[in-house]
Amino acid sequence: MPLARSTMADNAKAAGYRPPTPIARNSSMTHDNPWAPRHEPARRFYLRLASEMTLRKSRPDLAWVTAEREAMWQEARDYAQQHGLQVPPLADIERAERMATGHVDYAAKFSLYVSEALHARAESR
Repeated sequence: MPLARSTMADNAKAAGYRPPTPIARNSSMTHDNPWAPRHEPARRFYLRLASEMTLRKSRPDLAWVTAEREAMWQEARDYAQQHGLQVPPLADIERAERMATGHVDYAAKFSLYVSEALHARAESR
């Protein structure tokens, strides 16, 4: 006889199961998140974006959109300068954000697309 939904949920809860969240709230921000990038620089960008995303509710209206774009650009700029790469224009960051919009793993996609934009500029040199 199949278990009732509430019984299955209760059992999972009792066993300590937590569904993965888009942004884990632990110290590494990626420990229990299956979508978090595992390699640099995408992981670095993801952690910065995750940090910015926690501030969304404290910002008026849609100011968080601009703040997150700016944070990602700053992180990409810093990474590029540290590794001798060309600093991407803000337009590349905006394009990466648009491509990530609508994905269940938005933060990971945004981070990966920014990383790809950096490497594409390096390869086109």
